[in-house]
Amino acid sequence: AGAFPISGGVIIQAEPAAYDKDEVRAAQRKLAVAIVHGENDEVVGFDMGKSAYESFLDDGFPMLRLFAHKTAAHRFVFLPVEEAIRWLEAMTSDDPAALVAFAERQVAAKEWKDAIAAAERARALDKGGKHATKVKAVLQAVEKEAAPRAKALEKAIAGAKDDSWVADFVAFRAEFEFADAAKGTMEAHRKLRAVHQKSGEELFFAARKDFNSNKDADGYVKCEELVKKYYACSYYRYAKE
Repeated sequence: AGAFPISGGVIIQAEPAAYDKDEVRAAQRKLAVAIVHGENDEVVGFDMGKSAYESFLDDGFPMLRLFAHKTAAHRFVFLPVEEAIRWLEAMTSDDPAALVAFAERQVAAKEWKDAIAAAERARALDKGGKHATKVKAVLQAVEKEAAPRAKALEKAIAGAKDDSWVADFVAFRAEFEFADAAKGTMEAHRKLRAVHQKSGEELFFAARKDFNSNKDADGYVKCEELVKKYYACSYYRYAKE
């Protein structure tokens, strides 16, 4: 029902965006993914796990969480594995009552993405509508939080001339992508990405070629151009870093 990769990363051939069959993508998004990594990992750098999380986030996985540990390295025993498993158990429960209770706890903790996913799963499983009132209350709480931020971001994306809005959008998407209030914001971003994607992708892979040929200065110039011109491209975050 889910997965918890520990101290790992995603190779480029297995990025979520590499899968283009609708039925495969739909099946993938029914799974909960808990990514576990220590920030002091010297065997597999924390950037690998963080980048994997960002890839799944960017490609629209509704049940997704990064369990990072500030001081742990690579050793399994010090990582928040139990916390990740408990989260996976809660997110993938088949009990509507348990899902609603978890969603309510996540609202209280301001973990909005979890609350949406758990409430929607509860609603799908609650055939008799016994928990409909509580599900509605959870989703209303999310909408109240998301709506003002969504409106501001939608306006910023529509009038974008640089990447000044991107960090706020990424933070918003991480919590509210699947809220009703976010639909306009997400659509505005999709439209801008469609404009930026091809040129940004070409620049990114040209930069990679430069770096692999020891032409670092040329590679950095291309990354800077990508960040300045094609900030809605999916490769923006790599170029920015």
